[in-house]
Amino acid sequence: MTYDFMFSRALELHQDGRFAEAEQLYRQILETAPKNPDILNLLGLVAQARGVHNEAVTLFYKAIKISPDHAPYRFNLALSLAELGKPHEAIEAYQKMLALTPDVKEAWYNLGQLHKTLGNFQTAASCFHKAAALDKTYAEPLVGLALLSDAPEKDLNALLFLFPDCAEAHYQLSVICLEQNRYKEALAHARSALELAPESTDACLAAAFSCLKLKDDASARDYFAKTYAINPKSVPALAGLAAIASREREFDKAEALFVKALELAPNNTEALINYADMLYQTGRLLEAVETSRKAVLLAPDNPAVSNNLGIICKDLKDFDEALGLFFNAYKKSPQTEEFSVNIYETLLLLHREKPQEAEQIAANWLKDSPENIFAQHLSAAFNGQSDNNGDSLFSQKLFDNFASSYEQTLKKLNYRLPEIIKECIGTPRGLVWDLGCGTGLIAEQLKSEEISFIGVDISAAMLDIARSKNLYKELINSNIFDFLNNPPAPPPALIIAADIFCYMGSLEGVISRCAPCPLCFSVEKSEKDGFSITTDGRYKHNKDYVNNLLTKSGYAEITIKEAVIRLEDGKPVAGFVFMAR
Repeated sequence: MTYDFMFSRALELHQDGRFAEAEQLYRQILETAPKNPDILNLLGLVAQARGVHNEAVTLFYKAIKISPDHAPYRFNLALSLAELGKPHEAIEAYQKMLALTPDVKEAWYNLGQLHKTLGNFQTAASCFHKAAALDKTYAEPLVGLALLSDAPEKDLNALLFLFPDCAEAHYQLSVICLEQNRYKEALAHARSALELAPESTDACLAAAFSCLKLKDDASARDYFAKTYAINPKSVPALAGLAAIASREREFDKAEALFVKALELAPNNTEALINYADMLYQTGRLLEAVETSRKAVLLAPDNPAVSNNLGIICKDLKDFDEALGLFFNAYKKSPQTEEFSVNIYETLLLLHREKPQEAEQIAANWLKDSPENIFAQHLSAAFNGQSDNNGDSLFSQKLFDNFASSYEQTLKKLNYRLPEIIKECIGTPRGLVWDLGCGTGLIAEQLKSEEISFIGVDISAAMLDIARSKNLYKELINSNIFDFLNNPPAPPPALIIAADIFCYMGSLEGVISRCAPCPLCFSVEKSEKDGFSITTDGRYKHNKDYVNNLLTKSGYAEITIKEAVIRLEDGKPVAGFVFMAR
């Protein structure tokens, strides 16, 4: 096979994307011409296309050493240096290349992007202007200038008016919309970018992340898969596919994808976080701790990373370390309610073992954060005080954060209240008001063609889950008292309040508002008179106290069933289910 034929065939294979075969021929040629800079450069381009940029850089440097005045070698070198995260070296390569051929618009644009990443905005703008001056139809540097302006979204939209086929402008608008939580607009711009540039992995990923935020995992999976098909070394695509597989409980598939992503990028924090979560879900807590610790070391200022490790430590009953991690997350982002919920729950657990320590930490938390509803409620509970003024707000925030894991948690607690209530009421007919309906467990238990349900709950997140079950005629996001003060017509055949009164102190107001409708509800058993708040922030009620309130409100037929409502720390929680007519 002649040199010219081998070279021609290698180029053909290279252009067809058959990189392994092209590389083999290039290396055969190199054996006979070891100092051929063009072959070294082409081998570098093959390595670059395969994402092996370290190898590409070595080959480009060899080509440059042989032919230092050939600008394309330096351009290719700069591209791979930038991919390796070496912006200063990449800038130097572009500068030397532009000294040889100053009229390459792409080089000026790429140089501007590098200066932008380093915060050299004035220099970046100058580079973008030079790129645009070389070609008035070249829109990308104008996108770069728009992103440096005080009103990037406005300038990008204006640019699209002049260059409607600019995929980069659509992609950057997608990024801006994602950052501003405008997910539908983000998806629309990402799709427009993909119509113009179908092979754009950036646009594919923007579409995927938009779909994730819109809770459309199926579409997100498709976009991640498309990204992976274009670039099998895309860590975000692998990690995204793994996270979706984990949510769908395809754990073997998820783990294989996570491992592959982390082989490519061992320090990818997002992949480590999601992999740790998968390990946690599968009960591999020690492995989850190890993986989470790696993420914490890489991103010590990321509050979500500390929070995730805290959750695992809490499950391992290392409450002191869990609290340290939760407070670390809370101090960095006090407005994130999940962190407050985790502090609250961990202090409740610590209180069972070390009550004085837990009470002191709770007191300090309240002192530092007097407006925090969880700190208020916890301190009141630890001091045996009712918090009637804040109970509704506390319940709303607690269950908004608890919604996604609510049913899974109840299964662990052997929660049987829906079944017990069904035993007490038999087979109801007509309209049922399900007060504090949560995720719809009562409707699931009682559903029949002869019943229609109106669900009421203070937590919008819980109602979203209930809505997905298609069991309710209507779902209302409301405080129970507000609902009962202005109830819809007609009156119900039955009102149910399952596991709700444990979040209220006095029951007089709610029972009187339910009368005279038939009423079935549960309370946790108290040996004390009236009602009392426990150290876990819930209320218990005396059987006679509740019975007297029902009688006072006009209920004449009252049946009481004593039952174990659930387990708490492995111990039965005693309660009563009342049926009043």
